[in-house]
Amino acid sequence: MDFYTVLIFVHVLLFAGWFGGHLGVLALLRQARSPRLDPEHRGFTLRLAMRLDRIPRTAFALTPAVGLTLAQSWGSPVRGPYLDLLWLLTVVWVVFVWVVPRESETPNAQLMRKIALFGLVPLPALEIGEAMHRLRPALDELSGVSAPIPAKIARAIDIASLASLIIYGLLIAAAFIGATKPI
Repeated sequence: MDFYTVLIFVHVLLFAGWFGGHLGVLALLRQARSPRLDPEHRGFTLRLAMRLDRIPRTAFALTPAVGLTLAQSWGSPVRGPYLDLLWLLTVVWVVFVWVVPRESETPNAQLMRKIALFGLVPLPALEIGEAMHRLRPALDELSGVSAPIPAKIARAIDIASLASLIIYGLLIAAAFIGATKPI
């Protein structure tokens, strides 16, 4: 098996982790909004969504770098130091995805999220991350609530859901362009 074949496999695996992972997180978030869910299960569902959210965000961060590395076989102009820089940014992004949730609401984590939000990172994925971080402080509050989910948390879930749908649309468009190569 050659390197190109391995990269194709990894690229498809990242796509599946990205797309499938976001679908799983979206399903959990939508379920957490259900007024039929008791507080204990609502808290568990939200914690699980927050933990699982790192998987699609990691795959999302790795996909462009792996795709452009794969595109070297097709004559991509992104090569040499540009590709190296992209990989460096990708590594920073993946570290960001895994470190910031641990810091959650510290001033340092908030600053990092704001910098990234206005940086080159695609907005829908960041907005999902932002919505997930807004849920973290409310988990304890939710565990004791039998009433409908608070409006602030419902809004965070709605934002994450909309951002996920935008990502799905972009993914489908990217897959179509990649498969048909109209440009």
